[in-house]
Amino acid sequence: MTFKRVKVPYPMPPAVDEKVREELMAWALTKNLPRLEQQPIGDGTMTIVGYGPSLADTWRRVKPPLIATSRALKFLVERGMQPGEGWFYAMADPRPNNLEFITPPVKGVTYLMASVCYPKVWSRLAGEKVIMWHAMSGEHTPEWVRLNDPDTLLMGAGSTIGLCAIHLGGCLGFRHFEIHGFDGCFRDGKRHAGEHSGHDQEPIPSVLDASYTTSRIMDNANTELINTLKQFPIFCVFHGDGLMQSWVRKARLHNAAVDGTPEANVVRGSRFIPISDERARELEAAGVPVI
Repeated sequence: MTFKRVKVPYPMPPAVDEKVREELMAWALTKNLPRLEQQPIGDGTMTIVGYGPSLADTWRRVKPPLIATSRALKFLVERGMQPGEGWFYAMADPRPNNLEFITPPVKGVTYLMASVCYPKVWSRLAGEKVIMWHAMSGEHTPEWVRLNDPDTLLMGAGSTIGLCAIHLGGCLGFRHFEIHGFDGCFRDGKRHAGEHSGHDQEPIPSVLDASYTTSRIMDNANTELINTLKQFPIFCVFHGDGLMQSWVRKARLHNAAVDGTPEANVVRGSRFIPISDERARELEAAGVPVI
């Protein structure tokens, strides 16, 4: 497989250098944890729970199976939701401030942890159900994985854990997703549904829609999410209101819509059928939706 860079509005280096990230990955391998494995794709639906402001409006509609990210797991538990079968939590950030999101661990949750995570996560999650996976850190990561942990999966999903969660859901056997908290913008000066220990980000107008205030990091992720929707055979229904939900409404993609619209029901009922390039061109010429 060949990885290609997605052109983003604000190219920037990762928060932690690739060499340091590989050192963290090497440490993680010493824990001998189970690796993520590709499951057969079925007809079920996975919920992805981001931590954007609109989660405060939509969390009551969140249903398992689900993958929670950032502080969204704590947010749901604090509101009385009871984790159990089909509850997952994903992390891929090597910085120590993310330890707060898994402290204390939540019983009933399977933790999908990237090998690049801060080393203390492994002791923090001792005794919990943990599955490890590798996240793309830089141009050398594929070779590093080939040499150090061959025949394992490498996720090249994007710059945020929300983007990775969609791909992790694909590995778990899903291509239909209900997506919460993927706003890609500030709301009332806040970029999360509740408290968060992350770093401050400078507000700027979005290159996608200047009426929304975002940040360089968020607008890069917005561009990557658009690429994911256009390039992968997945079907996504977005919940809540925000920049990305607004973009999806206007984009009129065949595989993405916003909850509460007629298009959402069409997306939920759609199925993926692989066809040849020649057949795809024939269908497109006839006006049939093709991803």
